[in-house]
Amino acid sequence: MASHELKINSADFISIISDLKKFEIRKNSRNFQKGDMLFLLEYDDINTKYTGRVIQVIVTYILEKLGHALHPGYCIMSLGKPILLNSTVYDIVKKGLPCIYIKN
Repeated sequence: MASHELKINSADFISIISDLKKFEIRKNSRNFQKGDMLFLLEYDDINTKYTGRVIQVIVTYILEKLGHALHPGYCIMSLGKPILLNSTVYDIVKKGLPCIYIKN
């Protein structure tokens, strides 16, 4: 299982954290696999900077071949339950230190 940091625009970030969008289409230049952990870093296109908000999700399924509907070299990743991380928790998780998640 690998982990990947990916830039994501604010509209998609909100859709994922709201549990409305459960997939991500990406160029598969990183050889994404089922079980990989994605850290989705929200990027504000208007102000051209990262917002500091991060979502952690697990890739639950990969679709790489869909006839002519999916460009070669791209994949559709099914995403598990999104977890919103603050910057402190994100830094801890990124370093591989143990962390406890508390659900509201």
